[in-house]
Amino acid sequence: MNEIRYLEAYSATTDLWSSRTTEPYISLTIHFIDDDWKLRSRCLQTAFFPEDHTGAIIALGLKDALSAWGLDEAHLVCMTTDSGANMVRALEINKWTRLACFGHRLHNAIGMCKKVVSTFSYSWKKKNALTSAQRELNLPPHKLITESPTRWGSRDQKSRHLLPTWQDIDVLEAITKALKPLQDFTDALSGEEYVSVSYVKPVLHLLNTNILKPEEDKAGLCEDIKKRVLDYLNEKYKDPTDELLNMATWTHGSRPPTCHLKSWRK
Repeated sequence: MNEIRYLEAYSATTDLWSSRTTEPYISLTIHFIDDDWKLRSRCLQTAFFPEDHTGAIIALGLKDALSAWGLDEAHLVCMTTDSGANMVRALEINKWTRLACFGHRLHNAIGMCKKVVSTFSYSWKKKNALTSAQRELNLPPHKLITESPTRWGSRDQKSRHLLPTWQDIDVLEAITKALKPLQDFTDALSGEEYVSVSYVKPVLHLLNTNILKPEEDKAGLCEDIKKRVLDYLNEKYKDPTDELLNMATWTHGSRPPTCHLKSWRK
């Protein structure tokens, strides 16, 4: 591919994943501006990766991949990865600038809510402690529910206890209200036809000042979820990439795609 062999600057994205048969693979995609000033992305390879997924081995594998495609790693501006310790270590070893995937961090922030639900759903001790705490604080005896493969419409008498109660519905409504607006950000920051890194800072600002901003006159599960998601994201972006994000934001100097602005203002 001659179009990538002599690039003066490019970024990359990499990820480790498993197939349905649990076989491990590593993918590598590069992003660059072509001679017509259009953003291009090229998935260079998805390679079988049976070796131990240590930082050192991943670091070597990524170096070999860039070399095999004739790419000079000195021209690599940054590489986007998830927050796995082995990926973080791999880029540290190669001394490459790493940019954490915002979508992955957002997913992790939302996932914390699911972990809380699962903790109280599968532990009788914790479930009993929650009931006792609610009783002592004169709170409604709400129960947290988790996903189940059982069909809600089943008439099996043994499954009727799985039908949601009004307390369960209240919990689901609170979670939906808090997390549904975040879907728009996931879509917008997954675009391939524009540079999404320049939107990370504005999105964080919008989440803190509007979308997830706690409402002073309200309290409850919905507000707790918003606070937990914000605390997680704000903490994760207190790292060295902050300078890179600032530079990308001010250099690009534009707003997120207009197709998403209307829903973000709600």
